[in-house]
Amino acid sequence: MKKTGDKHKPTVATFDEQDIQKLKNGVQNVVKAAAPLGKCMDYIPDDLNAMNAELAKWQELCTRHAQELERRRQKSDQALAELNNELQEVEDQLRLQQKRIASMQHAMTQNDARIRQLMQSIITSS
Repeated sequence: MKKTGDKHKPTVATFDEQDIQKLKNGVQNVVKAAAPLGKCMDYIPDDLNAMNAELAKWQELCTRHAQELERRRQKSDQALAELNNELQEVEDQLRLQQKRIASMQHAMTQNDARIRQLMQSIITSS
């Protein structure tokens, strides 16, 4: 690039063929470098749509599994409540049987004492 003119006059740039060729090559290099980027940018909406679809699929799967988990938890809680009720009934029956056994043992002890007393009175009266 050459400048023409006086020191006090505005300068005018003139371009020779070599400068124009350099500029042309530079523009071509920029276009070559930007072309792949442009192609990549063309796919961004498709990629976003695919990612949104995948996100929706995973969210739906998460919701479905959360509902299944809650259903199973309720079923387990219900079965556990039934088993706890049954356990309580068995424990109540056990306590009742233990009381009956204790009562019978007490009655047997009293009967043994009474029998000894009667035997003693028979032995002493003879």
